[in-house]
Amino acid sequence: MLILTKHIYLKLKAFTPRNKAFGKSTFSGNPTGCPTFRNYGPILGSENIITGSFRDSLKSNSYLFAYGAGGGSYVSAQGITNSTEVASDSLQAVFTILWGSYFGDWDVTNNLMRAVLGSGTVLATSWSSQQTLYHFGLGSTIGRVNANNQTIPNSANNFISLLGDPTLRMQYVKPITDVEQHLTKIKS
Repeated sequence: MLILTKHIYLKLKAFTPRNKAFGKSTFSGNPTGCPTFRNYGPILGSENIITGSFRDSLKSNSYLFAYGAGGGSYVSAQGITNSTEVASDSLQAVFTILWGSYFGDWDVTNNLMRAVLGSGTVLATSWSSQQTLYHFGLGSTIGRVNANNQTIPNSANNFISLLGDPTLRMQYVKPITDVEQHLTKIKS
């Protein structure tokens, strides 16, 4: 599905992901992820945070957020996924955050972050270990959330690389107009 079509489907509520977050980290001593993963609890409730196999979980269920962290290369995150798998999968998450070595440098061929952005229902992906999402839960855009993170004092890992539309919000209200009419126009 084209990214513009994915945007329209989300904004017109033709696609509504579950208000759940998925996360997995393969870094030793940190099975549930970096501080970013812990930020989902205040936004969605801790009962809505799920862990498991990144690839299998995101292929079979929809999530508002997904987080994956693992040692990496330009095309993979160890124990999470790789560009080849993502190209053949349809990941069902809207906002993803990935963390690991090298794939944050997304200007290389077959880069993992670019592959994730083109997969399934993903509309934005960030490369970050310290991203806070509280402003996002209060109605800010993903671009503003990323800009705010650059000002976190005393944080050694507040680097963020955002791919996707910076104007996206976490939730949208279904429009009053006939959604089917708009979707028919898009399909033609």
